[in-house]
Amino acid sequence: CRAGQFVGSSGASVCLACDVGEFSNTSGFSVCRACPAGSVQGTSNSSFCVNCTAGYFSEVDGDSSCTACGVGRYSAGEGSTVCVDCLPGQVQGVAVASQCTNCTAGDYAPRSRMSACLTCSSGSHAGVDGSSQCTSCVAGQYADGSGDTHCVNCSAGFYSSFGDASTCGPCAAGFYSNESATICTACGPGTFAGAGSATACVECRAGQFVGSSGASVCLAC
Repeated sequence: CRAGQFVGSSGASVCLACDVGEFSNTSGFSVCRACPAGSVQGTSNSSFCVNCTAGYFSEVDGDSSCTACGVGRYSAGEGSTVCVDCLPGQVQGVAVASQCTNCTAGDYAPRSRMSACLTCSSGSHAGVDGSSQCTSCVAGQYADGSGDTHCVNCSAGFYSSFGDASTCGPCAAGFYSNESATICTACGPGTFAGAGSATACVECRAGQFVGSSGASVCLAC
């Protein structure tokens, strides 16, 4: 019998074709062999098997076709018997892929085998590619949009007293703050801040006074 055929019993008058998923690569075979895992043969009467290409796999002997890895997974080379899950921080959105893609800064993937990255919400950030989580802004900082790559210090005259802030609040009249403030500071006796968002207090002029902290106006003597 020629390659791709076999006969398993004595006294045969014809040779039989190897079935799909099988092969015989030399003449005179009495039995066909199953294609090993990682390779396939989709036609009968074959003398060889074909390796699965990157992005596909075959996990059992005797397969007639390769299977696509599916989204969130990949196989890097030919002849794969399994696909590999994308790690947290990586994704793959197509069914046939030879590698995963890192999420870009500002995005993240918290689990393995994800098909798309998620975007960091306001008040948090992801500063590097391949992030598996977002980091909350600390008090005194904020991130006002989605997909931020870093947090921003509150400007002088503003503050944020808690983490995850999407904006900084203005200091009230009678108070002031420096950059990155977590609280506003009351103007001391003899000084005032007449409007909100003050970056410094102003001394009362001659003929005026204020005897308590947090004043927004000076009083006449």
